Amino acid sequence: MIKSALSKLRWSIQSRLMRGRAFFDDSVKAFVMLAVLRPAADWMPKNQAVALARFFGRVLARVTFSGREKRRLAARAFGSGKDQGPRLAEAMLSRHLLDLVVLRRYLNGLEDPETWVVEENAELIEELRQSNASYIVAMGHFARHATLPLYLRRIIPRNLMAIVAPEIPKSLNPRKRWLRAHYGQMLAVLQRVRPDMQLMNPGSRDLFKTLIRCLKEPGSTLIMSVDAPWDGSQAGSITRAFAGRESASFATGTARLARLAQCPIVLCMPRVEPDGRVVLHWKKVIATPDRRDAEADITITSLLLDEIEHAIGCRPEQYVMDILGERRWNAEQERWESPPAPC
Repeated sequence: MIKSALSKLRWSIQSRLMRGRAFFDDSVKAFVMLAVLRPAADWMPKNQAVALARFFGRVLARVTFSGREKRRLAARAFGSGKDQGPRLAEAMLSRHLLDLVVLRRYLNGLEDPETWVVEENAELIEELRQSNASYIVAMGHFARHATLPLYLRRIIPRNLMAIVAPEIPKSLNPRKRWLRAHYGQMLAVLQRVRPDMQLMNPGSRDLFKTLIRCLKEPGSTLIMSVDAPWDGSQAGSITRAFAGRESASFATGTARLARLAQCPIVLCMPRVEPDGRVVLHWKKVIATPDRRDAEADITITSLLLDEIEHAIGCRPEQYVMDILGERRWNAEQERWESPPAPC
């Protein structure tokens, strides 16, 4: 009985410590994003606001508990030679901050994506663009800065739809505060850059039926993220290793929707180059499987996730989700590998 009581006490203390650390980390991030970087984006020249965002990425990596853990995990996943791991962790923590500055400047009329240098290997999808066929653009959670041009009419000059999470409700919780501010800004940007675009929430009633009906209309395009976290216990899901994690769950909805609507999937990997150019890398076009081939949903979803995790390994600082864990990136063979089992 004493051992059981001590175990419960230990668990309670550890739980409170973890909650306290998370509260501290989110409070620091909320202060940086809302009290420092938003005003900086409003009033400072772009180069200074961007430099400030990078500076605070380094601060978060050194000051917060999660930042120090990310430095450790990045060193393990990508190697610690010449401070490679810590530098990558700082760059990864800077990504949200850089995106916040760029998107904030756009909303203030200080940035115009129409004037950005956007490069793409358009020959891969030229036939689809010239046709009136509908298709799905699949992508991962890469830099919001790089994703923004994807919504421009000159890139997708047709009826456009996107699936987005609902707005985060108001809260005094510091994590929800910075998430609400950042995500709310992203939604405002989408509505500004493409006012005619239909934004749909994943939990909407009859969403699948609505999307199938819309995609069967000629000249329609739907943008979806394949790598959003999902409850693996639900139907229509796949659980597998992904990037640094040994196990992660994802929905097979993108592949299922393409199969039922009988439209192809185009995989796009957006990225921001150091000189400011945005590259929309159209990776591949996946033809529509037989409408009755339900097993193709898993095969196609795995194929899409394979490509996304490869891009993450090559450019981890461009990805905005938390993907570090037990697995390591083999740069020579360009693949993720599980660590050797202990003897």
